[in-house]
Amino acid sequence: MFTKEPNEYIPNYTQVGFKTTKLDAQLFEKIIDFYTSNLEKNKPEFVEGGYVEIQETGEFGSDVIELPDELRKEIHDSLKPQLETWSKTELIPTFVYGIRVYKKGSVLISHRDKLKTHIISAIINVDQVVDEDWPLIIEDNYYRKHHVFLNPGEVIFYESARLDHGRPLPLKGNKFANIFCHFMPVNMEKN
Repeated sequence: MFTKEPNEYIPNYTQVGFKTTKLDAQLFEKIIDFYTSNLEKNKPEFVEGGYVEIQETGEFGSDVIELPDELRKEIHDSLKPQLETWSKTELIPTFVYGIRVYKKGSVLISHRDKLKTHIISAIINVDQVVDEDWPLIIEDNYYRKHHVFLNPGEVIFYESARLDHGRPLPLKGNKFANIFCHFMPVNMEKN
């Protein structure tokens, strides 16, 4: 018997649930400049719930490079109107995480994001040194699985609390760097 998780009762905002696009070129250049200038400031990242790990060893599977507040705001400000147009809903910025740099052998366990604060989201691909393309495996609003491949400067918009998504195949390569950006609909704040 099919039993839904609470996240699956969130209404879908788009037909399919995700789409890929390109990040604004000037913003991507700022992100790359910051990233290359701060590579040595990466710190081991603890992801609550153990979602990111190196399967073979059980070690933490990523490092993080913290972003300055002004760059976080610029990312939110750039993506917000695009995500509002795509989702046809007014959004409130909630979180922009730092640059997550996955390590060789890492997996991102498939999951649905936090209710309320991580409803409409974007992943910006920043950098990758891979031996084999590393897909984001995501279900659409019809429970069909898709393998989505991003190159640096590309973005996926997705209904992150509703759709199961992850990178369950171990990373074959040295690193894969992303930024996660989250929003919640204005009408959810009132609930």
